[in-house]
Amino acid sequence: MTVNIDKEHDDLIQDHYTSHSVASYEKSIFYSQPDYVNFVRDEVWQIFGITADAEQQAEKKLTLLDVGGGTGTFTKKLMGENACKGIVLEPFLPENTDCMKGGKLTFVKDGVEVFLDREGDAWRKEFNLVLVKEAVHHFDPKQRKDVFEGIRTDLVENCCSPAKPNFLIITRPQYDFDYPLWEEARRVWAANQPPSEEIADDLVQAGFCDVECKTVVYPCNIVLEDWLDMIKNRMWSTFSHFSDEELSIACDHIRDGFRKN
Repeated sequence: MTVNIDKEHDDLIQDHYTSHSVASYEKSIFYSQPDYVNFVRDEVWQIFGITADAEQQAEKKLTLLDVGGGTGTFTKKLMGENACKGIVLEPFLPENTDCMKGGKLTFVKDGVEVFLDREGDAWRKEFNLVLVKEAVHHFDPKQRKDVFEGIRTDLVENCCSPAKPNFLIITRPQYDFDYPLWEEARRVWAANQPPSEEIADDLVQAGFCDVECKTVVYPCNIVLEDWLDMIKNRMWSTFSHFSDEELSIACDHIRDGFRKN
């Protein structure tokens, strides 16, 4: 029997994101804790030069494209009360939620493959900042450089200033992390997480210059049972590769490890 591994992975990812409601994501510690969310927001603001001053922002006329931005909760956090506009590109956007109504925030239900086509819809002529947060590991490695090239083409045509960063990717390490996981989960994680060097190389080949990589550490404490609930609820796509029974056994293993320590 021949198995299409890429298709199997794509199906898992689609099942993962379509099985979660807006509410189930928002209660996860990584999305619900204001300290962490504000920390990431401030990092993005600093890199992009976004301020809380609405008057200054109005002069800059910034429009942020949030690739894989989900329900737009973090995008709205970035926009704050200033004059920055936002566009969320999300293939699994739920159509029966209030997040479709935007004001300064526009939602586009589509995937990054849209950038493989040089002819685009009107929204592609509007953005001058691009954020890819916790999503680049879902890009098809065979298409990643071409996707980046399409994004760069749109940025150039939209008259972005080359004097400041205009494309930010927030992702995770392939190996060097200390989340309490089990060995099989670490292998799945690593297999589906491109190293930062590969991503940077694709960016350079796509025409981006002054590409930099840096690791930002955020110390986080979480109640063990809350963490295990996140695993069982498959809050990350890594956990969608395991059955309910496998996740239960893994959680017991993690729990026993902490008891011994």
